[in-house]
Amino acid sequence: MREPISRAQPERNTHQTYGSFELCGADADVAVLNYNPKTMDPTTDPIGIQKAFTNTACTIKGGDIVVLDGEVVSKGNKRTIWVNAMNGTMDPQVMHDIESKFLRFYSVTMNNYPVQDVYVRNSLEIKPEVVL
Repeated sequence: MREPISRAQPERNTHQTYGSFELCGADADVAVLNYNPKTMDPTTDPIGIQKAFTNTACTIKGGDIVVLDGEVVSKGNKRTIWVNAMNGTMDPQVMHDIESKFLRFYSVTMNNYPVQDVYVRNSLEIKPEVVL
């Protein structure tokens, strides 16, 4: 049996536990559409389905209503999801290779690349499990 593909699929594939609809107490983003599949046929009215997806009746993001009757009513609670790829370890040879590529191919240096904590609001850190 094939699984349906959704926006949560990458989360399932990597076994992450943030925001997944499969977990109790997780975030759920919901869009309510002005679309009735019993009365609207997408094969004869493709504009109708496009209009339904373009202007949602209601969009709930992170528990806050952000769109109501097609009008944005809130910016919602935005968060920055980032991956701590180093997870506390750093291979000197890998860092040497990366720094040499930066010097050769980029107009910025490694010092320009990191984002300071002050710019990362409402942070959600992902720590991947590394199996050697």
